[in-house]
Amino acid sequence: MNYPYSKFVIFGIAISLFFSCDPSVKETVYDSFKPAAFVDPFIGTGFHGHTFPGPSMPFGMVQLSPDTHMDGWDASSGYHYDDDTIFGFSHTHLSGTGIGDYGDILVLPFTGEIAPSPAATFKKSSEKASPGYYQVHLDNFGVQAELTATHRVGMHRYTFPKGQDKKVMVDVGHILQPGWGHRNVKNEIEFVDNKTIRGTKRSKGWAFDHRIYFYMEFSSPYTVESTISDDQSSEGKKVSGTDVRSYLNFGGDDAQVLVKVSISAVSVDGAEKNLKAEVPDWGFDQVRAAAESTWNKELSKIKVESKDKNLLTNFYTALYHSMMAPQLYQDVDGQYLGMDLEVHQTEEFNNYTVFSLWDTFRAFDPLMSIIDEKRTTDWVNGLLKKYEQGGLLPKWPLAANYTGTMVGYPAVAVIADAMAKGYEGIDYGKAFDAAMASSQYNPQLIQTNGNPRAVKLMTNHTYYLNKVGFVPSDSTSESVSYGLEFAYYDWCIAQIAKNQGKSAEYKTYMDRSTW
Repeated sequence: MNYPYSKFVIFGIAISLFFSCDPSVKETVYDSFKPAAFVDPFIGTGFHGHTFPGPSMPFGMVQLSPDTHMDGWDASSGYHYDDDTIFGFSHTHLSGTGIGDYGDILVLPFTGEIAPSPAATFKKSSEKASPGYYQVHLDNFGVQAELTATHRVGMHRYTFPKGQDKKVMVDVGHILQPGWGHRNVKNEIEFVDNKTIRGTKRSKGWAFDHRIYFYMEFSSPYTVESTISDDQSSEGKKVSGTDVRSYLNFGGDDAQVLVKVSISAVSVDGAEKNLKAEVPDWGFDQVRAAAESTWNKELSKIKVESKDKNLLTNFYTALYHSMMAPQLYQDVDGQYLGMDLEVHQTEEFNNYTVFSLWDTFRAFDPLMSIIDEKRTTDWVNGLLKKYEQGGLLPKWPLAANYTGTMVGYPAVAVIADAMAKGYEGIDYGKAFDAAMASSQYNPQLIQTNGNPRAVKLMTNHTYYLNKVGFVPSDSTSESVSYGLEFAYYDWCIAQIAKNQGKSAEYKTYMDRSTW
């Protein structure tokens, strides 16, 4: 890497000076605390923050959290602080977004009779959360629920009241934002043995074709009390439909049931491999400790000093939330679902999804390029692969889908930043090709490569590229934003061209950036 080390020193000094309330502080908080101790996952879960309190790993594939809010803008993350009902714990969530999706593979422990749509009540005072851990008491069922996670596996520990049958609902058809058009396409659940189930879910929402496979193991044997498919009772080893859930009974012996749930975008076999590799045993406390240790390591990339714990909480919670995405999107064997919705294999980089690029290129991506060169390189390589597989650089890829959300072609800003810092392991020539293709309106290219929804990516480019010199407000909304964004992205492309010695393209894009 050619990035001068002195800039890291200057950056660290600036951070330290900004957060040091007292220049005479001689001992840092790290002598007695770890940075994860300052994180409050409930910050941002109220008002319109759209964050969630459940456990995940830094940039992890699993985000295991309670779902308390099903529809409306404040259901974007599945959780809202003002709620007092939990529908269950699902394994995928979005953090801080203005649109909702996910909420895959919901699990709810309960007692008593089966209800069509069981839900738990809880008090805020019983909730606790820290990086890698969440707990809550489900009052109406008398169940203490605890959650932790690895990168690809969510782990649950449910402590039931003595003398009552322990029951668990597995809801494959659960989705967030049904009122916003999120709907199921296909569900399947298979009872492998009396401690294992697996299955498939496909849905259509913000992610046009979202595919997820799961593998689930229980610490105790179960019997199937009931399985419902499309509101009809179903039996058999394998049940499919567009909305499938099952109710399992673990009897009255022992107080606890532990559950391990792994996910994959590739196959049920991939999900099983993920589970066996990351959580082969039943040590919940060990998984929790490993998650906390990982978070301490990641958060320690920036160390600040202050006698004011509120400042430390604000800083480290913000840094924690910055590490919720992009999300790992690859099995332990290197297989992943590409933008062409085909399975690919990689050993050269880790593949990610959930790139909110228009929101992140100004501050988040430059920050990560300073404190996390490895992931930054992976992200750039992943974006270039998405270009190869789908025909264009994405601007808001979600679960291997082009969403067409937000303005312009912001991936070029992230790529240009990495190139300016001389990061190695990136094909700069391919980066130039990708930037050029993604800045030009070419419906034929879009329609013949991958997801047809990619056509939304280039909406509103026509006027700009026909050299009108601006984006007319009577032809498109957000015209000023489009015009300004195009100008900046074209400046970035000019820098990419300059890096590659493309003098003609450099001049063309510098000229376009001043329109």
